[in-house]
Amino acid sequence: MKSNRLFQMVYLLMSNEKMPAKLLADRLEVSVRTVYRYIDNLSEAGIPIYTSQGRNGGISLLPQFRMNSTLVSEDEQINILSSLQSLVGVGQSDQETLDKLSAVFQKEPISWIEIDPSNWSNSQEQKSTLALIKQAIFQSELLTFNYLNAKNEYLSRKVYPNQVIFKDKAWYLKGYSIERKDWRLFKLTRMHKTAIVSAESKSQRTVAPIMVQQEDKKITDSISLTLKINAKMSYRIFEEFTQEQISKIDDNYYLVNCLTNDGEWLDSYLLSFGKYLQVLAPTIIQNRLKKELKSMLDYY
Repeated sequence: MKSNRLFQMVYLLMSNEKMPAKLLADRLEVSVRTVYRYIDNLSEAGIPIYTSQGRNGGISLLPQFRMNSTLVSEDEQINILSSLQSLVGVGQSDQETLDKLSAVFQKEPISWIEIDPSNWSNSQEQKSTLALIKQAIFQSELLTFNYLNAKNEYLSRKVYPNQVIFKDKAWYLKGYSIERKDWRLFKLTRMHKTAIVSAESKSQRTVAPIMVQQEDKKITDSISLTLKINAKMSYRIFEEFTQEQISKIDDNYYLVNCLTNDGEWLDSYLLSFGKYLQVLAPTIIQNRLKKELKSMLDYY
């Protein structure tokens, strides 16, 4: 709390040429005596703060003072402001914080990257969901939502959220599922009617942090794939795999060896290559795809 007030005091003095001790005390909600103690703290930290007596006296910073030169480097300032600018874009930081730091560092943020969690048809729902997830993580609260799984079952879920992950063009929630008594990934686009359930007791609030500390297992098992892919899929091969994973068989085919997470998404992903991909290993994936293809043929 003290560090926050010290920062706020510096920000106020950078925004105002001079401020009386009584006004600073009122703005910081502390006593005048505490303000003078803060002056000593800031002076010891190398902040050029001084007081002047008389009718027009008050507390000031040296006119050319820039807080960034004593605390963070030029590159660090840019990184901080750019990061905050990106978070403002996804609705996970407020413009006021960005404006304050811009004033402190005396520079405008460089908006070199934009992060948009929404799809092309929905600009608000995922941002709202992200805001709720963030609040639940920070406050160790339980989330409830309706979720459409891969079996087309629309079920109510209760989850202690741990982290938001962006992977392969999609946003996911990593959390501890009350129903499954295990860690799971949930795709944000399949989550609906998300809400926070406030913990009723202090003991309930400690459940999520304890589970996070004890979490030492992978959500999904890793699997090693050997794929033969037609060169007609070159645009996807070099977009979706690394150079180290790709080797050329001949002018018509590439060989891809990769380690990936196994899950409900993998079969659909491999089938999306159509006739241009052949799974050489492992056998378990070959059999799963054969079963899925046979099931598809049954519709015709």
